[in-house]
Amino acid sequence: MRPRYRVHSLALLLLLSTLLPMVSISAADDSPGQAIYVQDGVTISDYVCSPDCGPLGVDEADWFAINLTDGDHLEVVAENLDDPASVRLHFRHYLPGDAAANASAINHITIESNAREHLLIDVNMTGTHHFEMSTEDGWSEDGSNYNLTFRLHHDNSPEGAREIEVGTLLKEEMVCQPDCDTLQIVDEEDWFRFNVTAGDAIGIIAERISWYSILDFELFEELPNGSIAPFNYSYHGGSSGGPDDYISRGWFNASSDGVVFVRVYASDSSGEDLVEYNLSVISGEWVDVIEDDYHWISYTNFRIGDKLHLQAIRTDTPNDLDILLYNDTAFQNYRQRIIEGNSSVAQPEELMAVEDCLVCSFTFELTTAHAGSTDVQPSLTTDPYQPVSWTPTLHFVADYTDYMQNPPQNSDVDIAHVFLSVSVERGDLTEHQYTLWRDDAGAWMQVDQGLSSQSSIQPPSGGWSTDSSGEVDAYSFSRYHVVAHNDSGNGTQVTDSYFEVRNHRPVPCATKGQLLDGVAIAGIPFTLDASCSSDPDNNNLTFEWRIGEALVGTTTNIALTHQVQGTLEIELVATDDYGLS
Repeated sequence: MRPRYRVHSLALLLLLSTLLPMVSISAADDSPGQAIYVQDGVTISDYVCSPDCGPLGVDEADWFAINLTDGDHLEVVAENLDDPASVRLHFRHYLPGDAAANASAINHITIESNAREHLLIDVNMTGTHHFEMSTEDGWSEDGSNYNLTFRLHHDNSPEGAREIEVGTLLKEEMVCQPDCDTLQIVDEEDWFRFNVTAGDAIGIIAERISWYSILDFELFEELPNGSIAPFNYSYHGGSSGGPDDYISRGWFNASSDGVVFVRVYASDSSGEDLVEYNLSVISGEWVDVIEDDYHWISYTNFRIGDKLHLQAIRTDTPNDLDILLYNDTAFQNYRQRIIEGNSSVAQPEELMAVEDCLVCSFTFELTTAHAGSTDVQPSLTTDPYQPVSWTPTLHFVADYTDYMQNPPQNSDVDIAHVFLSVSVERGDLTEHQYTLWRDDAGAWMQVDQGLSSQSSIQPPSGGWSTDSSGEVDAYSFSRYHVVAHNDSGNGTQVTDSYFEVRNHRPVPCATKGQLLDGVAIAGIPFTLDASCSSDPDNNNLTFEWRIGEALVGTTTNIALTHQVQGTLEIELVATDDYGLS
């Protein structure tokens, strides 16, 4: 009797592109004897057409082979890319030896144009299995490109759990249980494992892509003897949330180093229980946000082309928690307007915003289109050796102030417990061509130009000038103007902004000593001490003591003897490292 195979065929729209390696095949693969041998996890991109193929030529069928062992669980994902023509594709599976003997296929699925099909096989015959992709004669052109992925499922038990790292996002996984009899699915559960360190705050998010079924997961810990046991964690969603709660979420604080297992499975629902899902394992921090308050995380080391991945899990149910992302200027306006109640401040513009967040995530990619985000920082400094940079400061805010004008759920003062996670996907380092000008007494003079791969400029060897642009009562200052472009000056402008370097004026101070009732006695020495003098910039100070035009001392402390009765006027001049007094 011929072996039985469990088969599932499910047509879906193309929601997400595959993240697996892509291999383009154009070799002679038109017969079982010329079949391309495929590897686990590789996605093949190819083309078939017959009989009406025009200038592209006829490629009637593509053949593939893979060695399988009794007990393997094989998933094949076939995507009809609907390019260049809208045609129907056919995919067939042959048992070992059957293709060469021209026997019938044991499994056959049809892939409509612009659709994706799954073929899942519970293997019980060891050997080389063959697969054929072909097209169907239509009304006009009969060819289409397609993607084909072969994936062996080893993760259906703790022993085969896939090793992942904290920070991993897995896309388009799939499970089905228990109502899968008509589908005959073999992928009842997926297991994953990851390492944690004592003190880690971990969040796990399983986002259900399928709409009419329920997804759950549970956590286990590895014991010293290698076995696993249920793990202590908090959990929302899944079966308890019902079909409308499409995200299951769990979180915990690791009390020790160890290994944690995640078991993802589908739960009983009113219809089919096949679930496609995305899984995230992230690290972050827990914050308690009281109603009419807010919390934020700042990120400063950000570059053009970087992607900031932000996620928030709210564990309680107040309905007016918002997740916001600001550049530095807008964040300061937000604080003044919302927290300080200053309605005269313009409403800040968010880079990203999600209202009524329960579990939300978004990705923000910094580009030159985000005005104000790439202004030179710091825009004001008193440190002449401070590098300047056009990498922005961004602020990730959990807002519970009704800022987005959502009505509160009730009159009670609620507390939202929120797990916040921020991670950065670095873009390629891009050199920027910059030009630097300085305001010299009202005239802008070019003082530097060059290339920067770090979106920053280092000060010259002697430090920034601090007095080129002028003086006021409290300080001297120099203004600088920076313009930078991508691609060695031929590309997009990255920044056009200004910064100022100040040097504050020293504050002289003197105390008198060895006096009688505060009065110097003629012929008897007295002392003056300038150590109480200060400089707001913490520069080293030098001193000059003068009587009239005569210089009488240059040290911090001096001793004088006055021989004539009357009033003696003594001048103390304190000068900093940059000559300002």
